[in-house]
Amino acid sequence: MKIFRRICSLGLIFSLFMSMTVFGADTSANVSGRKESDTKWDLSDVKASDALVDQLSRRTLKNASNVGSSQEMEAGVVYTYAKLEEYMADEDHLTVFAMNTKGQVEDCTFTAGYSGKFYLEVLAGKNNEGRAKVDIIRDSDNERIGTMTSSLEANQAVKGFVPVVKGKKYHVRFTDVSSSSANGAYGAIGCIISSSTSRTFASSYASNNFSIGAGTNSSGNQLTSYWKKYVSKKGRLAVTAADITDADYNVYITLLDSKKNVVSSKIALKDQTAYFGVSGDKNYYVKVQTSAPIYGIKCSRTSYSSTPGTSKSKATKLSKGSSKSSTLAASTSSSSSHWYKITLSSRKNLKMDFAGYVSPGASVKMELRKSNGDVMRSLKITGKKSAKMEAYIKGTNVPKGTYYIKISKVSSKSSAAYKLTYTY
Repeated sequence: MKIFRRICSLGLIFSLFMSMTVFGADTSANVSGRKESDTKWDLSDVKASDALVDQLSRRTLKNASNVGSSQEMEAGVVYTYAKLEEYMADEDHLTVFAMNTKGQVEDCTFTAGYSGKFYLEVLAGKNNEGRAKVDIIRDSDNERIGTMTSSLEANQAVKGFVPVVKGKKYHVRFTDVSSSSANGAYGAIGCIISSSTSRTFASSYASNNFSIGAGTNSSGNQLTSYWKKYVSKKGRLAVTAADITDADYNVYITLLDSKKNVVSSKIALKDQTAYFGVSGDKNYYVKVQTSAPIYGIKCSRTSYSSTPGTSKSKATKLSKGSSKSSTLAASTSSSSSHWYKITLSSRKNLKMDFAGYVSPGASVKMELRKSNGDVMRSLKITGKKSAKMEAYIKGTNVPKGTYYIKISKVSSKSSAAYKLTYTY
């Protein structure tokens, strides 16, 4: 099953074009963004139902448990989408019982080992003659905290979730509501999605996997969670997040440094990705706030190797046709900059291409300067969600001499991972 799917094709987000004549040379600048593939995550893709209904049908009413009171069910904890799929498809976690008396009540009982959202699926056998109402009951006060369905009929599977608190006991209560024959086999399977507010990203994720967490507590109030990511080498950090229920809330993320200082804007994600430039051998944290009952999130890093000069006197030399890939790392500093230089042996045309990722809601600046430091052309590149930014500065009939390209942060919340190419 594919978790990721493309929901939009490559397209131009915005463009800005400016031109002017400077010192006998015509220079121009352009900025554009190209949409990256987005992510579509949905709990409805958990496809355990068919196999489990078949399992119910293989168990005859005679073989199914029929204690008529209460039986324990498993309620393990899962931290990733892949583990959720695996757990919900495993018939060993399925509690099965028979109901053959009108008005019969059957409880599947569990004690929550973790606080979070209890993700539950209830099923009815293919050959059931009766139907049942299914409620979630809190044991301490016998309070109903949710109704899965008022009429679970033959060959049906219903999925949902309710908030649970660690150490509390709960009942998944089946009540027969048949109008005639009550004979039927039923089942329940469920696990807990943790509401822990201190989590660590996996070192890597398969293409169809991501971490999952509860965005709200048992009272429905928004939680603030911190996801830790160790970055071994400098490069590009990509954070993708989404509400994976049908509530369709934004998931708000903010990048923090190792001391949990804010180093990015607060970014609203909805099946989208935010990109950041980051330093190596350092911990970062992603602060998450959302009203989504359950959300998905993943984080990955791509290395960028070059270490350019950080001042005009230490500018990195570029030759025609060459490229350098580097990062303006997320930090509390707003003055970080990279310097490059090119030398024209005679009057020529030139073009410098920028391609890369800028943190959403923040900007970096690209400048072409004369050897005396005067700015010939300047443009601002503002990051977009799920977008690779492309920009250029070019000149026609530019006089012989040495020129400098400066790429710098506009604010302390700016960062970028980019490739600069001296095209011609």
